[in-house]
Amino acid sequence: MTAAPAKRIRRAPADLRAEALAAARRLIVEGKEPVLTMRAVADAIGVTYPNLSHHFGSAAGLHAAIAEDLVRELLDNISAIGREMEHNDSDFTRLVDRVFDLFDRDGLGHVIGWLVRSGDNATIEPVRALLADFIDERRRRAGEASGKRIAEIALIITFAAYAEASAGTLLGLAFGVDADQRRAVVASALNAVRNTRLLTGT
Repeated sequence: MTAAPAKRIRRAPADLRAEALAAARRLIVEGKEPVLTMRAVADAIGVTYPNLSHHFGSAAGLHAAIAEDLVRELLDNISAIGREMEHNDSDFTRLVDRVFDLFDRDGLGHVIGWLVRSGDNATIEPVRALLADFIDERRRRAGEASGKRIAEIALIITFAAYAEASAGTLLGLAFGVDADQRRAVVASALNAVRNTRLLTGT
């Protein structure tokens, strides 16, 4: 008697999309960026290539969706800036830890670097638009002056987190500053910006 074929698990479109993005992030974290293709992600979640391409269209569509997913998570974390700035006695240590982990441990630095190197504006544009909308919303909510300061802090922390994810170990060895100290330096710089406008004047 022959065994019945294994029953295929049907996924709702939203579930498949979320599972695919999570699998792609795992591949990035594991250092498998060069093989982050549609087929690699399809194999990781046990679906066919055509099934996955139906949801993302192409590899570029998949890459854009990964970046958008990670950037939305980044912005959720950076939204804590406004709350942190309401308390003069608070510091940015926890926020630095969250954003640095997102860029390094969770792979945002790898994905952003990959997208920039690809030179694919169609892939990069959604990320740029998300960031611009985020800054505009902060300015509307907090007023122009506070909004500019939040933009400055967001710029510092994202630049620093990207540098840490890309070359933190090398730069740390060169300057004799370990990972915890590097995070502490960035937190101190952000605390200074609370009272001193670096880019837009006093």
